Amino acid sequence: MQAIRKPDLNAPRFRKNVKRMATIENLKKFKEKYRSYEDLDYKTYKTIIEKHCELIRGVVIDTRDGIELPEGIGNIFIGACPQRKKQIVDYKKSLELGYKVTNMNFATDGTLGKIFYTNYNSKYKIKDRDMWAFNAVRQFKRALGKTYPDNWKLYLSIDSSKPVSSLYFNPRKYVDRSIDVNDDSFDLVLYNEFEF
Repeated sequence: MQAIRKPDLNAPRFRKNVKRMATIENLKKFKEKYRSYEDLDYKTYKTIIEKHCELIRGVVIDTRDGIELPEGIGNIFIGACPQRKKQIVDYKKSLELGYKVTNMNFATDGTLGKIFYTNYNSKYKIKDRDMWAFNAVRQFKRALGKTYPDNWKLYLSIDSSKPVSSLYFNPRKYVDRSIDVNDDSFDLVLYNEFEF
């Protein structure tokens, strides 16, 4: 057993500057572009963006395939990944007991739920699409943390040796080159329900 020390909560902290979308400057640009929304106040503007994000978050968590973002920006989905080799420390229990306790995820059969973003299968390729990224906010991560242990079998299983793009079907790669024509007709004379 390895001992663990309680962190100094009064120590200086570093906070990274974060750019937000719901700012007064963006509201002004929005009003300049769309003149019919001159009476829109900042509180309503921010509430609309938050509600839209909540709807997206709810659909991603509740469905297996996730969601395709508006304007063809990409897809967000939840993947069930195998647990990494590095041990995951449960700091709350460790601080209570005084020694390091690891989380083995027995409730989810050793899998971790991760939020994936991909723009691989977009119909129209975005310029510099490899530079686009997605960082989930705290509310999204916490909502996934609450629902994942109950619904972990619902989500796509991700293989760590294959890229995420292999989950999507690319019709240009897989063209049926067979000569005979496939039709939907079915020969009932040959059908026997007891022979498979």
